Amino acid sequence: MRYNSLAVSRVSKSKLNLLDSAGNNSVNLDMLIEKAMSGTVEYSITVEETTFDGVPSYTQTELEEGNVNSVAMITSGRSKTTLHTHVKNPAKGHTFTGPSGNDLLVLLKQHYGDLPPSKKLNDSYMLAYDGSVYVLHIYDNAAAQLFFDNLVATGGYYDSSGNPILNSENHFADDTRLFEYYDYAYEKLYKEIWGYSKDDAHDAAMAYILRGSGVKLLKRMPEQEEFKQYDTETLTTPKGKVKGVKSTKCK
Repeated sequence: MRYNSLAVSRVSKSKLNLLDSAGNNSVNLDMLIEKAMSGTVEYSITVEETTFDGVPSYTQTELEEGNVNSVAMITSGRSKTTLHTHVKNPAKGHTFTGPSGNDLLVLLKQHYGDLPPSKKLNDSYMLAYDGSVYVLHIYDNAAAQLFFDNLVATGGYYDSSGNPILNSENHFADDTRLFEYYDYAYEKLYKEIWGYSKDDAHDAAMAYILRGSGVKLLKRMPEQEEFKQYDTETLTTPKGKVKGVKSTKCK
């Protein structure tokens, strides 16, 4: 379905329209998409918001260069949006276009766990090597705060320094509950339901773990102008037993 939140609807065609009073500092998505499609390392940019006399203005950080697997995202208490690329890793059999577990854990940590936290930071954009663009969007602050607090309290997601604990795929550690939920949905969708590619199943499985979290996953395909939201639900028998998952693909 279409998603009309102001935070996401500002993205139209090629630009994220976070402009200052002079109309400058718009982030050019085409530049980042090109780096994702042709590059061999990941890049990131952060959009910062300042307010003067009640009028917000926006600037962007310098382009940060990482490696083929990851890139640092520099944030502060003024951070509004982060954007980073996903490039193909030739060493892997398949590189997912959509967000990793690390992408989600970093967004939550930046908003709720950092000192100072980036309370304005509600959106993390991922620009993939196939030309698609994803957004992890915090839409319910109270629910997302509780989701983050539960992850910290449970253990297995962040180390003592607040850094995400990951497996070899930059995803949730294999023995965690989120990985179990993700793996269940991925296996059902990719191996048992016709028509789901590895990327489709990955994206839908990420949406599955986000149920009730206060965070939504949205995607814009290369030929589209608007973002659409992923929804993945549990299928149950009349007696309430879980029998599978059902998802809406963003196409």
